[in-house]
Amino acid sequence: MLKKHKDLLFNPKYGKFGLIGMPYFLLFPWLDVIISLLFLFALIKVVAIGGLKELAIFYFFMCLIQGLLMFFSIFMDREDKKLAVISGIESLWYNHLISFVTVEAGINYMRGVQTSWNKVARLGKNYLPTTSRKLTLAQNP
Repeated sequence: MLKKHKDLLFNPKYGKFGLIGMPYFLLFPWLDVIISLLFLFALIKVVAIGGLKELAIFYFFMCLIQGLLMFFSIFMDREDKKLAVISGIESLWYNHLISFVTVEAGINYMRGVQTSWNKVARLGKNYLPTTSRKLTLAQNP
């Protein structure tokens, strides 16, 4: 998106989107990668100096707060309450996975490798068909 619309980047002609929005999309993913690397180095240091007990206490309270926030949002959306249980596990890997994908995408971009999205058939519980016929997996909604 940034390559296709590079004329918008830092361009006051496009208002806040050109001056704030596009630079955000350019810089934030890489800031997230740096934060993930700092987290990894901090984790290695804590384990090396023997602060595992303090790390476990911090992680417990972080998971508690995250779980409460997730439980509230799950309750508001009327989703399965079991999803709140996995919020503690998710915080350990998902953000770092996204950072890895960001780095991989950046390397592919610099090497000129073409990438594309795969099409996913979406059949969720919130889908309301407009006709009386039933959908099959072969049909696209």
